[in-house]
Amino acid sequence: MTLGLALVAAGCDTATGPASTTVYSGALAVMAPAGYCIDSTASRTTAGFVTAASCARLGRSGNLPTEDGLITYQVGEAGTAFVTGSESQLSRYLRTAEGKALLSQTGDGAAIKVGSTDPSRGVVTVYFSDESPAPVPGLGQHEWRAFLDLGDRLVTIAIRGFVARPMTRAEGDNLLVAAIVALRAGNGL
Repeated sequence: MTLGLALVAAGCDTATGPASTTVYSGALAVMAPAGYCIDSTASRTTAGFVTAASCARLGRSGNLPTEDGLITYQVGEAGTAFVTGSESQLSRYLRTAEGKALLSQTGDGAAIKVGSTDPSRGVVTVYFSDESPAPVPGLGQHEWRAFLDLGDRLVTIAIRGFVARPMTRAEGDNLLVAAIVALRAGNGL
């Protein structure tokens, strides 16, 4: 099953994670998937930036999940939505030099190797590796990212596994789907 089909199948799942927060003074809710908690120290909700990790990794209760990674959410300001209706164009763009530069933490598109892009209804996902230094020490080079609109806002979800405990491709795909489902559920979708 492609990631896009998994998203459609998961769309009716109403399970939500154990932690949530709001961004832009309550304009949108960000819910973490089950087993994940919001890291309020690293998050900047007034700027639409939220970080989540497994509750166990943050020193809260629970065990490390099989799909153990760092999740970041970036919610755009009002009026930034553009994915819906442009999924195929965005998918193609992410494979260009400019698109790879957009994916890069450092802006160096040459460091990006796109493995796949998947446009589906209202969401574009991309799996890639980034050969530049990780944005946080201890994170792996493989990244799963989703671009989607919630209302009139663009939301980007990025997931990276840890060097000490790498995620498989399927685990990263599953965690990305869970993050999208939790985000939508937290906003009544």
